[in-house]
Amino acid sequence: MAAVVNGVPVAIPPPEGYEVDFDNPQRNSVTAAYWLFGVGNFLALLFMLQRAYVRLVIQKTVRLEDGKAA
Repeated sequence: MAAVVNGVPVAIPPPEGYEVDFDNPQRNSVTAAYWLFGVGNFLALLFMLQRAYVRLVIQKTVRLEDGKAA
């Protein structure tokens, strides 16, 4: 049978001494995750722009694989 915490059924009970707050849960590393996502996407955009520049300006050729998603 599932444990019930503050009227909410949970899969496993929390450890002893842990305060459960479903209204304002603890969030760990949320800011770091946003920064990692932002920096990673910015770098991916730079690499995509670099590839497009090389294909369009330097090589002056566009092939089918340049437009494929995978």
